[in-house]
Amino acid sequence: MDSNNNKTNLINKTCKELRVYLTGYGPFMDVTDNPSQALVNAIIKEKSEIEKDIGISIVYNDILNVNTTHVDETIPKCYDIINDSITKENNVIHFITHFGVNSKETNIRLEKISKNCIKDSKDPERPIVTSQCTNLYCKLDLESMKDNLEKLGHNVVVSVDAGNYLCNYVYFKSNLNYDINDRVIPIFIHIPTIENINTEKLKLFYIDFLKVLKKEIISC
Repeated sequence: MDSNNNKTNLINKTCKELRVYLTGYGPFMDVTDNPSQALVNAIIKEKSEIEKDIGISIVYNDILNVNTTHVDETIPKCYDIINDSITKENNVIHFITHFGVNSKETNIRLEKISKNCIKDSKDPERPIVTSQCTNLYCKLDLESMKDNLEKLGHNVVVSVDAGNYLCNYVYFKSNLNYDINDRVIPIFIHIPTIENINTEKLKLFYIDFLKVLKKEIISC
């Protein structure tokens, strides 16, 4: 069973504030300097300027080790911050951005779907959770966002394949946690290696992404 694949109407567009949560991944296999870690670090380095420029708050960032145990131990810290706010405030949109690298890609990929499956080199494909749910979809209108970002000069595609390992894993976990919550929006963004798009350009892309996002989902 797929969760609703047209979720834009689930977003609470009466909210007035946007809070951002960031994760990237550390080294794995032949990726010794993970571009997703470099991008998160670059964003945090200019955190104050970005917050002031866009009118948002970046309240959480972390670099995840490339294994499920570390993800399971670490990502709840992000969820705890969000859950605490949800119980106290009703005018905030919480936007979780998971970054990862796809070394075979030359474009930035906005992942539309997370799948209830995981596969690595040691174990066969298996479900992440035991349920009838197979796919969970991003709540954003990614096609519209892609079009707006292309107009700003960014090489962006909408993807329906977040992979079979940790990128899809953390994305599915976040989507599952907030599947029916209208004030929490997870997304996974695959970025290419810095040989294809350098960290500075990726940072500028994400700043534009947040501006487009805020315009689309935050009421004036």
